[in-house]
Amino acid sequence: EAKLAAPDDGVDIEYWEHLLSRLHVRHARVVLTEIHAEQIEKQLRELEAEEMADSDVDEDLLAATADIGGSAQAAAVVPTASASSSTAATAAVSDVQQRQQVASSSSAATTTAAASSSSATATTLAPTSEDEPVPSQLWRVAESEMGEEEDGDEVFTNTVQLTKQTYNWADKFRPRKPRFFNRVHSGYVWNSYNKTHYDHDNPPPKVVQGYKFHIFVPDLVNPRKAPTYKLLPADTPETCLLVISAGPPYEDIAFKIHNGKWAHGKRSGFKCKYERGIFLLHFNYLSFRYRK
Repeated sequence: EAKLAAPDDGVDIEYWEHLLSRLHVRHARVVLTEIHAEQIEKQLRELEAEEMADSDVDEDLLAATADIGGSAQAAAVVPTASASSSTAATAAVSDVQQRQQVASSSSAATTTAAASSSSATATTLAPTSEDEPVPSQLWRVAESEMGEEEDGDEVFTNTVQLTKQTYNWADKFRPRKPRFFNRVHSGYVWNSYNKTHYDHDNPPPKVVQGYKFHIFVPDLVNPRKAPTYKLLPADTPETCLLVISAGPPYEDIAFKIHNGKWAHGKRSGFKCKYERGIFLLHFNYLSFRYRK
């Protein structure tokens, strides 16, 4: 701004004006990132406060149950001074029975309260079965990146349940599966064999030629760390598992895909990026170019 206010000879005005405009944008991004981090911390504090309140209620319930059981036992063993010896013997037997009943009732109440406490804790820490809907602006971005639907495109939802995963952040954030919007592209391969044995009226079987994955992770605790992916073997050699790891509060998600060699060239349609809360992965298999 100082250079623009009093420019010296040889100062590139257009360069400094462009730099100043980009500086405002960068500053706005930093401010928004800080606000998002503050909201995440606020939600974490509220969640911890709720868990502590639930724990205090359970402890009070257990203490009250123990007090009630102890009072009942004390009342059951008070002797009657004016009773005869036979009445005293009968009362002693009755006292023993009452003690056993009270002890059983107290034990059952304590067990029930402990089970309720465990159930409440499990409910608090269990993963949510239904996630919040994806914001409309993210859907619009994903649809724009996906491009127009072509012949051979289909929605792809072939997820695989991974073995039980443990996360060191599960005590702070409630794990949840990310939403996604994927497509698989299939088509015909007109190699020399297929040209000999098939024609357009009797085409060969379709083969998978590529995928487009859009994983929605708008609430990442650390948005500066991009999600990652890896390939793992599946139950058949023709398929493999594509596992995508985003980070807290999202669980890993896996898809069973065709096992083939990827074409990593930009001209072959390969894309892998993370921006605006969406992890995007597009790839095609070698010799099966997916034209848009």
